[in-house]
Amino acid sequence: MRVRGAIILAGGKSTRIGVNKAFIEIGGKPLLRHVVDKAGQVAGEVVVVIGKDDDCAKFAKIVPRFVSVLKDAWEGKSPIIGMITGMEALKSEYAIVLPCDTPLIEEEVLNYLFCKANRAAAAVPRWPSGWIEPLQAVYRVKSMVHAIEETLKAGELRPFDAIRKLDKVIYVPIREIRKIDRKLLTFININTSEDLESVRRVLGKAKTGSAYEAG
Repeated sequence: MRVRGAIILAGGKSTRIGVNKAFIEIGGKPLLRHVVDKAGQVAGEVVVVIGKDDDCAKFAKIVPRFVSVLKDAWEGKSPIIGMITGMEALKSEYAIVLPCDTPLIEEEVLNYLFCKANRAAAAVPRWPSGWIEPLQAVYRVKSMVHAIEETLKAGELRPFDAIRKLDKVIYVPIREIRKIDRKLLTFININTSEDLESVRRVLGKAKTGSAYEAG
């Protein structure tokens, strides 16, 4: 059994940018591919979960062949639908969940969260305000599937509701993550055109742009 898996959520629609964020190119490759490539460095099993009305073939063209593209298998509009869809397809014991619009994620942060989740049901980053990052967290797959099932049965749809049903959750202070990712680039996501240009500048300064090659 592979110990580590990764679930990348790409089923959301961007109303503020006006196009599907997964396909926006930065540094010569789509946003989704940036996240897939980073996830593939720390996880042996990677799945991308898209909406029920999305085209699997279109997404498959921009990810490596070893990555599975799945449509939401449950009804409902919530990230936990994508989470459970991906988790039910994994053989891994633990999996990290990531959104498709965070191209600056640091591999060291992902590794750190996997290590913190060892022997727990989850490792979830938490800000000083108490706000948590459930979509950039590591979960024990079987435990989280059960928690999401119970959450959906109760008519709840928030990731927070499922996390509260887990037996042991490690909340990782942001100050710990800052030691690895000083500028907390891992948590920068793209919601507006301004966000997009800001990320392009960061990647340009880091000189990480390269020609995109299809998987």
